[in-house]
Amino acid sequence: MRWLLIFTLFSFANGLIKQMISNSLLNANEKMCKNCKHFMPQTMKEGELPIGDYYGKCGKFTYKYLIGDEEDCDNKFALYCRMNEKLCGKGGKYYEEK
Repeated sequence: MRWLLIFTLFSFANGLIKQMISNSLLNANEKMCKNCKHFMPQTMKEGELPIGDYYGKCGKFTYKYLIGDEEDCDNKFALYCRMNEKLCGKGGKYYEEK
């Protein structure tokens, strides 16, 4: 079940990456999430394998979800935050240099 969730999230993120590239959002002059103090890089196997800059999470934005009767929270993917103008948006509204 956990791997299905991870696969779904990666598939979603891959779609966003393709959309960002097609919209010319990834250029050298842009505020890149990986250079922001809120960026949290993701790894697999307890920190052994870095996944990449595109799959990191943003420490500024969280969401809540239910697992059974318990409520938990997690950080949103940085790429999602950059695509959502209500959050950081394409211009990096909450970007802060490391």
